[in-house]
Amino acid sequence: MAPMQGSPAFPPPRLLAELSSPAEVVAVVGPRGSGVTPLLREWLTAHDDAVGIPSWKVATLPDEALRGTLVIDDAERLEPQDWDRLGAHLGVGSELRLRLGLVSEASLPSSWHVEVVRELSFTASELRQHVATSGSRTDVAALFIATRGHARSVRAILESGVTRIERFDGVLAELDRDVLDASWADAAVPEVITRELLVELGGDGEAFDRAVRDGALARVAGAPQSVLMIPPPLRAATRAAFPRTADERRAIRERVALSLLDEGAWLEAVIEAVAAGRLDLVDRALKNGGMPFLRAHGTAIVWALHGTSAPSLARWPVIAMAKALVLNAHRGHSLRAAELMGVALVGIGTARKASPDRPILRTIESVARRLIGIGDGGVAAATAAARMLDELPPAELESIGGLIGDLHVHAGISLFYGGHFADARAQFEWARSRASRGGVELMAAGCEALLLAVEGDMHEAGRLVDATWERNWPSELADDYAGSMLRIADALVAIEGGDIARAEEAIEPVRAHIDTIEHWPLLAWVDALIDLRRGEAAEGLERLRLLRRRRGTGPRQTTLAARALDLSAITLELASGDVVAARSLRARPTDGSWTRLLAARVALAGGENERALQLVGGVETCTPRDRLERCVIESVLLARMGSPREAEIVAARARALANSAGLSTSFDLLRGADATLFGIEAAPLPSVAETPVVPRLTERERVVLRELVTGSRIDDIAARLHVSVNTVKSQCRALYRKLEARSREEAIARAIAYGLLDAPERPMRAITGTDASTHSDARPNRTA
Repeated sequence: MAPMQGSPAFPPPRLLAELSSPAEVVAVVGPRGSGVTPLLREWLTAHDDAVGIPSWKVATLPDEALRGTLVIDDAERLEPQDWDRLGAHLGVGSELRLRLGLVSEASLPSSWHVEVVRELSFTASELRQHVATSGSRTDVAALFIATRGHARSVRAILESGVTRIERFDGVLAELDRDVLDASWADAAVPEVITRELLVELGGDGEAFDRAVRDGALARVAGAPQSVLMIPPPLRAATRAAFPRTADERRAIRERVALSLLDEGAWLEAVIEAVAAGRLDLVDRALKNGGMPFLRAHGTAIVWALHGTSAPSLARWPVIAMAKALVLNAHRGHSLRAAELMGVALVGIGTARKASPDRPILRTIESVARRLIGIGDGGVAAATAAARMLDELPPAELESIGGLIGDLHVHAGISLFYGGHFADARAQFEWARSRASRGGVELMAAGCEALLLAVEGDMHEAGRLVDATWERNWPSELADDYAGSMLRIADALVAIEGGDIARAEEAIEPVRAHIDTIEHWPLLAWVDALIDLRRGEAAEGLERLRLLRRRRGTGPRQTTLAARALDLSAITLELASGDVVAARSLRARPTDGSWTRLLAARVALAGGENERALQLVGGVETCTPRDRLERCVIESVLLARMGSPREAEIVAARARALANSAGLSTSFDLLRGADATLFGIEAAPLPSVAETPVVPRLTERERVVLRELVTGSRIDDIAARLHVSVNTVKSQCRALYRKLEARSREEAIARAIAYGLLDAPERPMRAITGTDASTHSDARPNRTA
């Protein structure tokens, strides 16, 4: 093979996968320095059946049939007879594969079917990983903006040790002593160029066409095909030869940003608009690109906005919220994301009441309140956004047509988490009917299926899940946020149907995002049910505790999220026999049905029949799941109270409900005599009497206990706590009495056994309806 110059740090795995396509011919196309040669070399090294040959050696290939893969770099040097010779070896039944490297597609025979790999530059995420692996301290955001991931340029800057963006052009200019002529001077100012832009800036369109044919312009990863870039070293050298003032550069980049908006090159428009100081154009790009743009280029968008201050973003809530959503999806950035959501809320509050963007702004407000967990969790804002969307005149509706589905689905998610199921379902149905993209359609269908599964209508949820999966969704949708709700619904349907293997398969791709995704309480609920069915309640409880510590207590959870976490924790505590821990749930008269039924289940497990009866009495149940839960509790209570005939009548009603709705997990915690009512055979759990009663310590006693663990003397403890020695002695005596201990060592041992030194993993009460906003639109349904 021809000598290959390059860096072993290139290429990204994405490009190696494209070269491994089963296609007969794959051509890697890019100008010098774009990484064609290193990519071919790396791929060749990993494939034993591949052979690299220089282009001149094609003429010496034997006439008999060839097998395996030939890798040919600099294929643009092949003569017409060389292409004919290679073509003769291809065709039906051929066992030959070709992997070619070229500077331009113009050299490829027009009659050949060729898969072309064009986007050779590092993407934003690939560049971040590459810089982290290299150990460089270079600012990745600045490196991306300066090079757009161009392989040779990235390598040169990293090897130079230069870390300040102002000095990058100097490093790059040294790589290429050639300079474009003066007609390209303005075109070298922006990061990218199109033919129309070059002409608009005074350049020669024919020169652009020649540059494309000669492979002198590089493709931009993820950009429209019309958008190319002058290789950064050549651009830097041209900038140095024909300098422009700061005002001239700003004006040029503003013109370029406007042109790129028309091209639909949203990321490139954002980069140029930020450089020109035009956040209004950034706002336009984000609205036009919508959520797909944000998901595809989130990291690069954040990098482009790197130097933009929070006060500046307060005028542009769409930009602030977009940046917040990107940061919120990465561990370690949740506080900064919450701050930006607050900035977005401030901006929304100051926006003009008559602004045509009001539906967008109210939806953003809803999402921000939901994610931060403030007020009513975004219910009122979602209700207002839904009403505005319904009332929009056709012209304004058309102006935000690409976002209509996103607005409906996110308003629906806020309503869903707030317990307004009927209103949420209406928004999901609107989103499906108005979806302009597959991702929105997938999200809306998944949300509707999950809503049905949470309510307990498993048959209908299953039909919707199956119908949605019939479409072949790409993995970047099905396995990420867009498909997460459908996967959770699929898993819940499978669990209720007793198919744990399918539930695991459905949920596995989403588990990878459990540390960042907002639906993590629902994922925790699915995992708890799986652990219960596998007989791993104790292990599952520890995993849940670790997850909650990892995610942090954070802001107040909205109603449904808190419900899912309470269900998960209490289900696992009861299944593992820890009734004392489950009793930390407190129900109030103002609570919805789910809290009262959950508290009744705890009382039932602890043998507190009268309390369970009080809690379940008068509960208004609206969903199949809650109706079944009530029937199960009432049947057990009737049997325990000596009314077996009535108990059997209610048990029969419960079985009928379970069969009609496709529910089964409501019976999973029943044991012994309680289980026989429903024909269930199960090994008994530890009885309440066998479960150790954990002493209840005051906060001051807990403080003293921790001081005792450190080995401190009584007088030292008194000094640290600013109390008298006698007070500490008195608290120690009370502590020893509660722990039934006679010495410090015995007290510590018993405290460890009871888990009294552990930090509490959830508050000692349930999230209730009284925590929500008093706004009439925000009042949760009784189903919550």
